[in-house]
Amino acid sequence: MLPHSLTLQHCFLSIFTFKVILVTMKYQSCHAQINRTKIEQSLIKALFKNYDSEGRPVLNLSTPVVVKFGLAYSNLQSLDEKNQVLTSNVWIRQQWHDPWLSWDASKYNGLSSINISPNLVWKPDIVLHNNVNEEGDHGEQYLFDTKIIVSSDGTATWLSPNLIKSSCKINVKYFPWDIQTCYLKFGSWTFNGFKLDLDFYGEKPGADLSTFTLNGEWDLLSADATRNVVYYGCCVEPYPDLTFEIKIKRRTLFYVNNLIVPCIVLALLTATAFLFPPQTGERISLMITILLGMTVFMIVVIEAIPSTSEVTPLISTYFSVVMIEISLGLLCTCISLNIEHQHPKMELTGWTRYILFEVLGPILCSNSLKRLKRKQLKNKVKNEPIECYVKENRIVPDDDKIVVTNIKSQEDVKNTVNVEEKEVKVAGMEKVSKFIDRALSEDKRKLEWHVVVNVIDNFFFFLFLLTIVISSLVVLIQPKPES
Repeated sequence: MLPHSLTLQHCFLSIFTFKVILVTMKYQSCHAQINRTKIEQSLIKALFKNYDSEGRPVLNLSTPVVVKFGLAYSNLQSLDEKNQVLTSNVWIRQQWHDPWLSWDASKYNGLSSINISPNLVWKPDIVLHNNVNEEGDHGEQYLFDTKIIVSSDGTATWLSPNLIKSSCKINVKYFPWDIQTCYLKFGSWTFNGFKLDLDFYGEKPGADLSTFTLNGEWDLLSADATRNVVYYGCCVEPYPDLTFEIKIKRRTLFYVNNLIVPCIVLALLTATAFLFPPQTGERISLMITILLGMTVFMIVVIEAIPSTSEVTPLISTYFSVVMIEISLGLLCTCISLNIEHQHPKMELTGWTRYILFEVLGPILCSNSLKRLKRKQLKNKVKNEPIECYVKENRIVPDDDKIVVTNIKSQEDVKNTVNVEEKEVKVAGMEKVSKFIDRALSEDKRKLEWHVVVNVIDNFFFFLFLLTIVISSLVVLIQPKPES
C-alpha cells in the first residue's frame, strides 16, 4: 500500500507545481504588458514633450512635406443623375514623414510603432475639391477620428473610412447605354507645392479596387489617377493635386425590361389597330390609350435624367419618334374610318384605281378583291337589258306609256317566253330600269370603297410595322460608347 500512497502524493505535487507555473507565467505576462504600456506611455511623453502640431514636420523650411495619398474604392453607393452627385464609400490612406516623431526602438524594448490621436500630430490639409456634401462636411480629409500609426523611423500612416459626395457631370446622350466618368480631385487647400507635395500611396497611380463591392446599377470599369500641377490666378506658386478618374458603365437590363420593351410593345399595338374591322369603333380609343401610355413613359425618363440642353438622350429621341408614329397612325385611322362610314361620291378611275386594285389589291387584300369581282360579275348578269311583255289579248291603257311593237319572228318569241302568241313590250319600265341601274351602281361604288378601305388598312399595317421595327433597330443597334 505504501507505493500507491507515494504515487498519489507525486500526482498532487505535480498538479500543484503546474498551477504555480501557470500563475507565475500569467503574472509575468501581466507584468510584461504593464511594462510595455509604461514604455509606450513614456515614449509618447518623450515624443510630444516639446512637439508642436502646428508646424510643418521638416528639418529645412525650404523642403516640402511629401504626402503620399491614396484611396481604396470600397463601394459606389449611388449616382444621382438628376442632381449630378456621386456618392462613394472610400478608405482614405495618407502617409508622410515626421522627423520629430522618430525614436530608437532598442531603447524602448523593441517598440517599433504606436497608435496616437490625430489631434496630437501635424496633419496635411488635404481636401476634396469637388465636394458637394451638404451636411457640414466640406471635403476635409483631416477631420477623421481614427488613430494615426507612427513608426519608429518617423513615418506617419493615417487610414480612415469616409463617405464622400462629389460633383459629376452626367452625359445622357446614350442613356441607358451610357458610360459616365466622374472625377475625385484631392489636394492641399492652403499649402502650395513648395511646402506640401503630393505623391501616390504605395507608388500606385490609381485607386485600390480589391475591396470594391459590386453595384446593382453600375459596373466599375476603372479608377485610374493622375498627378496634376495647377497654377491659379491668385498665386504664382504651383498647387499639385491627385485626380482619380472613376469610370462606370450603366447596367441596362432594368431599363430595357421596364422602358424599352414596353415602348416597343405599345408601338406595335399601333400597327395592330389597323387589323380591327372599321365597324368595331375601337380604333381611335386604342390609339389615344397608346399615346397616353407613351406620355407616361416619357415622364418617367424625364424624371430619371438631368435637365440639360447640351445633348438629347437617345431614348428620348426614340420615344419622340414613336409618339410621332402613333400620332400619324391616329390620323391614318381617322382617314380610313371616314372613308368607311362616309363613302365618297366619286368613282375610282385612272391611276388611282390601277394602284389600288391592280398593284396593292392582289398583294394586300386579295380575298376582298376576289369577292368584289365575283359580286360585280353577278350584278353584271342581273343588269342585262330585260324586256317586259304583256299578252296581246289583255286590256292596255291608251296613254303614251305603253307602246306595242312587233316581234321580229315567231322563233324569237318561242325562245324568250316559251309561248306561241304575240306579246307587247312595256315601255314604261324604262324609269324602273334606270332606278335599278342607279341602285346597282351605288352598291358597286360602296363595295369598291369598302375594298379600298381594306387595302388602305393593310397597307398602313405593314407600313407602320416596318417603320416601328426600323426605328427600334436604329436605336438598339446604334453604336454605343466604348468601355
